[in-house]
Amino acid sequence: MKLIHLKFIFSVSCLFICMNSEGQDGMKDSFESIFSNIANEPTALSYANHLEINNEGGHLQGVQMVDSEFGRFAVMTGSSDSYAYYMVVKLGHVNQVVSVTKLFDKPLKHAGGFQIFQNYMAIGIEDNSAKNKSKVCIYDLSNPEKPTHEPI
Repeated sequence: MKLIHLKFIFSVSCLFICMNSEGQDGMKDSFESIFSNIANEPTALSYANHLEINNEGGHLQGVQMVDSEFGRFAVMTGSSDSYAYYMVVKLGHVNQVVSVTKLFDKPLKHAGGFQIFQNYMAIGIEDNSAKNKSKVCIYDLSNPEKPTHEPI
């Protein structure tokens, strides 16, 4: 079992912009309400994994939750000493890794932050040694239990 701490962090600049927007009183109130309800302590998420994954020389980069018709999932990007990857954890009574997708081999071994919008996930992947190559790839997460292995 692994232990991951999840916490939402809002930037001060975003807070400043939203709270100082003129003519946006409804948005301001809504934002303040949501922001004030964020827990001060991180949420711990443990999960079981029986799939092969190289996490030597790397670490998890980002975590995002996905709700779909197939259930609730945590999607995580990661790096290692030889490749970049993303994995999907199905959340439930027992949180279980259901897929590990290898993105690129070394030198593109650092999958950084990512964004999910509707069924699409955009991931930045870079050569974090030479720092002279990077790609942004988009993947279809329509079925998080069986995600695509090739970018769109």
